Amino acid sequence: MKQTASVLKPKVKDEEFDIGLTRAYRQQMAAALSDILADTYKLVIKSHIYHWNVVGPLFKPLHELTEEH
Repeated sequence: MKQTASVLKPKVKDEEFDIGLTRAYRQQMAAALSDILADTYKLVIKSHIYHWNVVGPLFKPLHELTEEH
């Protein structure tokens, strides 16, 4: 059986900080932000691919537009 390196194991923290948000709300927000981050990353990847593969009469304006992304 393989053993995972100790640096890869997350440390469990028992400390709770009162920031005015419930644990359930923080978990819900973390999930929503994670979805937004994933969607943003997908958009960046797709824009990058399109940037390098655009062809045709609109090459220059489309190339410049996707370069801004």
